[in-house]
Amino acid sequence: MVEEQGGGAYGQVYAIFNMMYAGGTLLGPFVGGLLVDQIGFAWTMVGTGCAVAGLSIVLIYTRLIQLCCCPPTSSRIGAPLPK
Repeated sequence: MVEEQGGGAYGQVYAIFNMMYAGGTLLGPFVGGLLVDQIGFAWTMVGTGCAVAGLSIVLIYTRLIQLCCCPPTSSRIGAPLPK
């Protein structure tokens, strides 16, 4: 029954998400420790802050572009607009 509703693709996406989550949990402390040993704690935090700020700017920009260029056609998928 799940396969009839597209559950195979859902299962694959779920598995990939879990693999990336586990990989980050496994590698994050290792890479962070190496960075702290090589460049110091303060510069590691500066790099992390810059990465988060840069990603935030990109995500906000893409969301604004999406809202400006592609306004939603309805409140729900397939539902007609209210009159």
